[in-house]
Amino acid sequence: MSLSLNRITSSILTSLLVLTSSSGLAAQSIERITINGNRNATQSPVATTANVNTLNPDDSDSTPTNLARLLHSVPGISFVGQGGLFQTVGLRGMSRWRVPTFIGDIPLYTERRAGTTASFIPPQFLESVNVIKGPSSTYYGSGALGGLVQLNPKHAHNVAASLTLTDAKYDQQTLEAGNEQWSVALSRQHAGNSEDVQGNTLYDHFDQQSALIDHHWAFDNGLESDTFYLYSNGDDIGKSSKDYPNKKIVSYPDEQHHLLQWRLTRPHDWSLSLFAHDQSLETETIRPAKRVNTVSNESLDLGGHWVKEWQGGDFNGRWGADYIARRGVKASEFERSLKNDSTSLQQNIDASQDEYALFADASTQLDSWQLVAGMRAARYQQSGEGAEDHSDTAVTGFIGAVYTRGEQQEWKINLGNAYRFPSLTEHYYSGSTGRGTIVANSDLVPEKSTTAELTLTDVYGDFAWQLAAYYSRVSDYIERVSIAEETLSYRNVDSGSIKGLEYRIDWRPSEQFTLGSTGQWIDAVSDEGDRLADAGRNELGVNMEYRWSDFSFSTGYRYLAPVKEPASGELTREAANLVEAAMRYQITPNLSAKVWSENLTNESYFYSSDELATLARGRQFGITLSYQFQ
Repeated sequence: MSLSLNRITSSILTSLLVLTSSSGLAAQSIERITINGNRNATQSPVATTANVNTLNPDDSDSTPTNLARLLHSVPGISFVGQGGLFQTVGLRGMSRWRVPTFIGDIPLYTERRAGTTASFIPPQFLESVNVIKGPSSTYYGSGALGGLVQLNPKHAHNVAASLTLTDAKYDQQTLEAGNEQWSVALSRQHAGNSEDVQGNTLYDHFDQQSALIDHHWAFDNGLESDTFYLYSNGDDIGKSSKDYPNKKIVSYPDEQHHLLQWRLTRPHDWSLSLFAHDQSLETETIRPAKRVNTVSNESLDLGGHWVKEWQGGDFNGRWGADYIARRGVKASEFERSLKNDSTSLQQNIDASQDEYALFADASTQLDSWQLVAGMRAARYQQSGEGAEDHSDTAVTGFIGAVYTRGEQQEWKINLGNAYRFPSLTEHYYSGSTGRGTIVANSDLVPEKSTTAELTLTDVYGDFAWQLAAYYSRVSDYIERVSIAEETLSYRNVDSGSIKGLEYRIDWRPSEQFTLGSTGQWIDAVSDEGDRLADAGRNELGVNMEYRWSDFSFSTGYRYLAPVKEPASGELTREAANLVEAAMRYQITPNLSAKVWSENLTNESYFYSSDELATLARGRQFGITLSYQFQ
């Protein structure tokens, strides 16, 4: 790779750790805290109006194999694409490149149209996951039309190990160790091909090895330094699809990721972070008796994030700047005929991109009302080998208010807009994919959205509830369309509206017993009256948990409403009733066990709406053993 992070990771990581460990400032042994400089919206004034769901992977009833499995129960989340390890999610009717994912301050880019999966990051490496709903371009830049997923790396404080086994040919081993300054985590995952409810083979096997190193340092002068390095290698990753095995067999023989971030912070004042993400992915598409296409992708993303808090009179807020450079975004394709063994080689994309932005927000308190506002001005530039250069600007913003009544009741209202610049893939990639041949389109314009949201929250005795209603107006949707047999391209084809409701109710009459319910209703239609693609489906869920001494039992039920009039390229889906259950037991002070089941009723349903999606896995059982070393 011409700009490979593999060659610079060691020197940068060493330099950063030497800088923070030997600068002459004595380190303090203090409790590690969340850094206010994080671009995470939950650390800024916008948090008062944003609708944020936070999950802890350790609290999951099952042991999720990837991020999508962890997020599946969050209201507004839907599965997109064809399944397997690379399963992606949509949020409130938005999907693919419209729902970005960040780990720390690092945006995770991908050339796959299905969108970022973050599947290379084991959920066990995460302290928490924030699902931030609504237009979020003010803080997160291009792509955050419907919200985003923020991943927060875990810092271990002791030594622990876990083993997970399932009857679906999956196993995982993890090991972590750490103290106040250092943390190391290792993970190995293996999966064989599983089966759907009808006993058909799902081409979803994979092997993955990952490592996370995290370092925290606090200085006498109040500064704090945080550095993390994440490595992940995936081998022989299968793509589950209806095309398998007669029409197409798609796999990813090799996937590599190196991520590095350093952040220097003065809490409650300013924060500076620098980051890099080097990645490569090989895709192999076999068309039996026809040809084999192997596409090798690579890219290096570099950037920085600066934020400064301010206060003046009755107002306070933040201002900051972002810069992200994508370099060496390349894809080369090797084709071999299975008829006459002839071969060919071509370059599908060789491009780069720069995006830089300024942003600011403000907040003030007026009696029981808190008022917030913010805006962002961004510009991007793209260039591609032998193709037209592109550049554009975007200005976005939000306004919001929070009304607090007493200590328990809260009303939030938020209005904001967002944008997504066309990706390098859409502008420059022409060649083979697992879906067919793609032709780039240099005439695309940015996608835009405007969203209004009202959220009501109340706590009354043992009951707590939340209701959110939202309306989004979207325009210039970029979709992949067929222009010839097995040939696709991109077009700005749709404008429309997305409206929905989400609710959550929790009842906790005692410390031992909890009963809750969640649900969502969504209606996403184009101006022509057609359903927008990847809009998700209406859902209703009920969950219960009982804890007693060292034992706990939980169970959940989800109703997935039918979809009778799907969007173009999507499936008609019947209603589904899903049941899952889990038991936890603290065997000794150091050893615990978790046993769970997914799809307990062996329901036949599709994970996603994609016309090439397979049926979901049948009934599955798993066990996780965890041991804490003293």
